[in-house]
Amino acid sequence: MNQALFSPALNVIFYGPPGTGKTLHSIRQAVRIVEKLDEASFQQAYPLDKSPLLQQKFEQYQKEGKIALVTFHPSFSYEDFVEGLKPFKNEKDDLYYDIEDGIFKQICLNAAYSLYQHQQKRLLQNKEGSYKRNFEAIYYEFLDYLKRMMQDEAQEIVFETKSEKPLFLVDINKNDTLQFRYERGSRNYGVTKNSMAQLYRHFNSVEEIKHVNEDIQKVTGKSNASLYWSVFNRLKTFESTRNTTYNYLLSNRRLMGRPVNDELYQNMKREISSFDYQQLKEDDLKQAGNFVLIIDEINRANVPAVLGELITLLEPDKRAGQAHGLTTLLPYSRERFTVPPNLHILGSMNTADKSISTIDTALRRRFVFQEIRPQAALLNPEQWAAQDALQTEEKLSLAAERKGKYTRKQQAARAGRNDLPNIDLEKMLLMLNARLERLLDREHTIGHAYFIPVLLDQQPLLRLREVFVQQIIPLLQEYFFDDFNKIQMVIGKAFFTTPSEEDHFFFPEQETEFLGTDDNYNKKSYVLRPLSDEAFIRAIRGIYEKDQSSLHPDL
Repeated sequence: MNQALFSPALNVIFYGPPGTGKTLHSIRQAVRIVEKLDEASFQQAYPLDKSPLLQQKFEQYQKEGKIALVTFHPSFSYEDFVEGLKPFKNEKDDLYYDIEDGIFKQICLNAAYSLYQHQQKRLLQNKEGSYKRNFEAIYYEFLDYLKRMMQDEAQEIVFETKSEKPLFLVDINKNDTLQFRYERGSRNYGVTKNSMAQLYRHFNSVEEIKHVNEDIQKVTGKSNASLYWSVFNRLKTFESTRNTTYNYLLSNRRLMGRPVNDELYQNMKREISSFDYQQLKEDDLKQAGNFVLIIDEINRANVPAVLGELITLLEPDKRAGQAHGLTTLLPYSRERFTVPPNLHILGSMNTADKSISTIDTALRRRFVFQEIRPQAALLNPEQWAAQDALQTEEKLSLAAERKGKYTRKQQAARAGRNDLPNIDLEKMLLMLNARLERLLDREHTIGHAYFIPVLLDQQPLLRLREVFVQQIIPLLQEYFFDDFNKIQMVIGKAFFTTPSEEDHFFFPEQETEFLGTDDNYNKKSYVLRPLSDEAFIRAIRGIYEKDQSSLHPDL
């Protein structure tokens, strides 16, 4: 892959009318960003006929914490997005409040921790002089690792002394002291955190301890040196492999709404609290990879209120480690917070719901706005022939295996597809949108995504009728505020009829002169006309054909 071709903006909002596939486009771009593919390579890896593969990849990256998805709504707040006080109940059903991190803070911590891990791994491997070991973080990870083993393992956890004598881990108390017993003894012996810290800061490796009793007692002042050597040896072994065997962050489930060990999460924060972004190298960014937050319907919330002071930190040059990188103090937790440089934010907004012109100016300055227009050309059946053929082939193959008595051709004949008769969806959508742009604007057009399921359905005519009755006509009613005269200007009169009514007895009392001039009194009501298949086809064709006779089907 040509890395020069892969340079997506950090903050992008995809905007357009409903049904243009903005959410799907966001998902596709998120996978592309995580996998660092240029557009040509991505199209080759995930063509239209491989949409299930794309969905699998997306879900995989969600579980790994590399992609997060959130949908904004009018009541969405800063406390939901960044952090805030939330109610909880303890084991005794007592109500209490605690600070809970929102999805934005979580994905930022994921991205930052990935950078931190790869930086620490590089510094440790290269033994660079600027590398400072963080004992607190490593020791807490080590303890959690042991605690999880104690919960999962059916047998006791065994350590070994230098002379290969077994030591059995009995307990880890509240003071982080490890309790051990020897194979043939009943007495417990403790190894304190403070003693481990002394050994950790004095010796870079176990090999530096030449004389176990003398060297360990000199540093810690403790006897029973073989026990301390055993724990220190296990701790250093854990440290050397933790980047590959204990990368709990990228496999945590917090972003998926599942519980995560709070001690682990707090330990991750503790580690990166002293993270020096200035020491980042290009290789660290490359190895850590990209993270993506998708904000669907971004314009449905009060964005300045949701982002708060963090809107400044989103700018590329204000990200951590950049020339003008900024850090803020969060209001609830009082933690120092910055936005990592490997986090991409993708938003989508429906312009029919709120015009792009009303978007906050501060947000517009910090995001690249990319318009997603209706693509009528995608409604050409040939565009979806490969996917439809693949799905049909899979169904026929499965049916043949189950029944075992029909050939593939016979199965194909039995499952014959009823194609759209003499209907050009591409021309239809082009004409609909041309009329909508003339009557309203381009922000109130209709997207191609409404009609793509029609091309993939085994009964496309029935599906097209459902799309029109259940989605397109209600959308037009919303666009024109139930002004059926304008709706008929867009799709024609064939879909509607006026209920019959006798004016002389419609109202219980005689009309007054005022009622005769009232707009509501003169306003006609319309109902959907029950159309046969033939009449429906003529009505659809009447949208884009010049022959106006098709607008009045003979029922």
